[in-house]
Amino acid sequence: VTSVHVAVYPPPTHEGPRGSGLAYNAGRFVTAAGVLAAGTLFATLGGDYPRVGMLCSLVYMLGMVAIWLAPDRPPEPRRSPGGALE
Repeated sequence: VTSVHVAVYPPPTHEGPRGSGLAYNAGRFVTAAGVLAAGTLFATLGGDYPRVGMLCSLVYMLGMVAIWLAPDRPPEPRRSPGGALE
């Protein structure tokens, strides 16, 4: 859900603004933590750029393993625009 989508189609409850604000700002907190962690890692490894890059790329490797190990969901039945099952 983008911020434009939320602005055009506001959620029907009072929880909508709280949830959209949390979703919008969660990336900022993760980015700030990542910048601090990368700086600490860079200082710990003595300024070795290739090693810092290699260690940071392991996050993507962990993600690929997690996706590979995740259970597969059965496909959901398709619905027509009227809501009936096809």
